[in-house]
Amino acid sequence: MSLALLISLALLAAAPALAEDPVSFIVARSPELSELSSFNRSRLSNLTVKLRGTVKQGQETLSGLTAEERARVGYDLRLIAELPLFSPKERLEMRLRELRLRRRVRQEAARAVARYRSLKKTVARRQALVAAVREECLWLKRRVEAGLEPSERVISCVKELEGQKEKLETLREELSEALETVLSMVGPGDRERLKEILDAEDR
Repeated sequence: MSLALLISLALLAAAPALAEDPVSFIVARSPELSELSSFNRSRLSNLTVKLRGTVKQGQETLSGLTAEERARVGYDLRLIAELPLFSPKERLEMRLRELRLRRRVRQEAARAVARYRSLKKTVARRQALVAAVREECLWLKRRVEAGLEPSERVISCVKELEGQKEKLETLREELSEALETVLSMVGPGDRERLKEILDAEDR
């Protein structure tokens, strides 16, 4: 297999992961941004079409006339398109407003996701520390039982363990709040998928 083919296959395999960036997902599905984008599109494309008939000669009415009589009298049928008139400045302001909102949503999403990731790593480190202190307490307990250590050392270790566990619980609460902040940036129907994207980063 050629090197070029291997590289192409590797890029194809990596493409889904690149597409599942949580910040991009939030921007694409932000309810606030979607609402503004839809509003701007509806205003800029609010086209109304009307059919208008006008008689070319005299004031004769077209009703009750045969096709030949209508052709002899003559009339126009015109399609009239009515489009809301926006000046170039107004159109630019609408686009700029959407761009500013998109930038703000992206920045807020990036900060929220970064905080969530940071807390997630901190919780993992604290969990490892709690496990290490617990192992040390068990080791000291065995040494106390064997008469190799004073009981005060076990008591001190247990106090430290309880303190570390309290800190871990506080961090877990902060992590839960950070996750809720991230998930609140998309609609209820997209939150499960966003949670899956965030969880996939740990695999």
